[in-house]
Amino acid sequence: MLMKKEDCMKIYDEIVEKIGEVVQDVCKHPLVFVSEMDIHVLMMKALMEIGCLKRKYDTACTIGKMSKDAKPSPRKYKTMLVHKEYGNERGKKQRSDIVIFDKKDVESISDPLDLKRKGGYLEPEYVFEFGTEKSAGSNEAYKKHLEGDFGKLSRIKNTGFLIHIQRIYVKSRKKTKRYDDNRKKIKDYANSTEKIWEKYREKCNNKVNVLIFFVDLGGEKRVIKKKVRMFNPYPNSNSKSKKYHPCPYVNQEDIKEIIKKFLKENDELKRDIEEIKGKCRNKKRKRSKKK
Repeated sequence: MLMKKEDCMKIYDEIVEKIGEVVQDVCKHPLVFVSEMDIHVLMMKALMEIGCLKRKYDTACTIGKMSKDAKPSPRKYKTMLVHKEYGNERGKKQRSDIVIFDKKDVESISDPLDLKRKGGYLEPEYVFEFGTEKSAGSNEAYKKHLEGDFGKLSRIKNTGFLIHIQRIYVKSRKKTKRYDDNRKKIKDYANSTEKIWEKYREKCNNKVNVLIFFVDLGGEKRVIKKKVRMFNPYPNSNSKSKKYHPCPYVNQEDIKEIIKKFLKENDELKRDIEEIKGKCRNKKRKRSKKK
C-alpha cells in the first residue's frame, strides 16, 4: 500500500512505475531470466534510474584519521539507498532480496561492513521479495517458498512487495496426459496461492503488495492465445459471481497499467484485478476511438 509519509509519496509513484515496467517486460519476454537473480538485477537497474536512488548519502562512518594524533575526519563514507541481500533482526541470518532505505536513516549507519547502526539493522522503507519456478518447481516447493516470503514480509514495519513470476512450460499438445498434468499443476498453484494468502492476509494487509504471475510459455506444438495469469488478492462479489478464477488472465500489453492502478489504490474494494482490467480495456477503447 501507499507510504504514510507525505515526502515519500513521489518516490513511491516512481517505484511503482519501475515495478510495472520490469514485471511487464519479464512477463512479455520470459526468457530474459535464467534465475531469480536476473530479475533482481533488472529491478535494481530500474530502481537506480530514479533520481534520489542514483545518489550516494553520508553515513555516520568517518573516513578515518590522516595521522596518529589527528582527530577523525569529519568526512563520512557514503552509501546508496538501494541494497541487495540486506539483513534484519527478525530471523537468524535472514535477508531481504532488495531494500530501499530512507536517507535520514542512512545517516545513522555506524557499522561500515553490515550497514548497521548501534541498535542493529535499519528498518527499510521498502522491502522486495522475489520468486520464480526455479525455487518453486513443484506445488509443495511453491507453497514453501511463498509461505517463506509472506512470513518475512508480514514482519516488516513499512511497505513490502512480493513479486513472484512462475513460468510454466510443456512441450506436449492438448489431449495428452503430460499436457493435462501440466494444466492441473497450474490449477494447484492458483489454489495454493489463494489459501496461503488467506492465511497471511491479516498479517500482511496494508503493508504488503502481492504481485504473483503465472506465465505460460508457448512452443512449436501448442497454440496459446492467453499466456499470463495474475493473482487477484482482493476479488469483490462481482468477480466471484462470474466464472471465478483466483488468477485471471491479463493482457500482456496491459500489465504495467494494471500494476500501477493496483499499487496506487488504497481502497481494497477497488483493488479487484478483474475491475482494473476492465478500466484498462475501456481506456484503450477511448484512445482508439479518438484516433
